[in-house]
Amino acid sequence: MNNYRNNLRVICFSDANNSTLMWSHYAKDNSGFAIEYDLNAWECKEHISPVKYIDKREKIPWDFLDDVGQSQLSETIKNYTLYKSKKWDYEREWRLVISRYLTTPDIPKLACFLADYITGVYLGERIEEHFEREILHHYKNTPVRIYRMQHAKNDFSLIPVLIQG
Repeated sequence: MNNYRNNLRVICFSDANNSTLMWSHYAKDNSGFAIEYDLNAWECKEHISPVKYIDKREKIPWDFLDDVGQSQLSETIKNYTLYKSKKWDYEREWRLVISRYLTTPDIPKLACFLADYITGVYLGERIEEHFEREILHHYKNTPVRIYRMQHAKNDFSLIPVLIQG
């Protein structure tokens, strides 16, 4: 079981960038940042799958995995990494699953090229000044747009305000 887990890498993406809950959970209570990618232009986008939000946790058949062929093993591992509780469906999450057990040999190098598809960086309301300066400097004179997230006036969402780009 640990052998499968130790050889698995998951990169998560979301369609949502304005969720107060997500900024609290994943961006250190609004002090972090989020990166926007143009995954439609990414030549490896077919390897990204939507998360399947379910009511009950699926049990992974670890014993079964030892006795299956490579293609069935790959598909089983990928499917189990895409399950998440329905309570998280507001995240609208997508995942890229990387494992030495998966049959697509080019996947391990895919993540390295994501930097070429960055179109925006969203700064949390509480980001530390030195991080903000570093990000602004890094993307100065590039097409990457930098936004600061602010609370909306009429509801509890966050809205991006363009500050560079």
